[in-house]
Amino acid sequence: MIALTEKEAFSAMTLFLEIYVRETVDGPMPSLLGEIQIRPDGRTQDPAALYEWMNCVKKVLDTRSEASELDLAELPYALSKDEAFAVMSRFLETFFIRTNENADTLLENIQIEADGTTRDPDAWPDWMACVNKIVEARDNG
Repeated sequence: MIALTEKEAFSAMTLFLEIYVRETVDGPMPSLLGEIQIRPDGRTQDPAALYEWMNCVKKVLDTRSEASELDLAELPYALSKDEAFAVMSRFLETFFIRTNENADTLLENIQIEADGTTRDPDAWPDWMACVNKIVEARDNG
């Protein structure tokens, strides 16, 4: 079972968005990538971005059921890959509302369908590749 810290999930989101920009390159994504870059002091270029991220983490964790696959006593701040994806979705929606930028295509493409897949069939595999890259870096280094 894959578990990510808030910071690792944020890094996975950044990688995911970099892939998305390379593949689509339309809309406000380049500005978003600049605003979520982590500075040497550990903050994001846009100070509100990190606050919004942590707020979204809290909202997702608040919805966690007692039957969660993660043991809260063991991993109090860990997110499953699904929870991290949900945090990313909430964060992007919040970010684009705040900045008044249109990212309807991205937000639509990462929506989870009733069958558990994303509307864009490449979105989930791309997400998992990013998560695996972050986990591999953590485990190797």
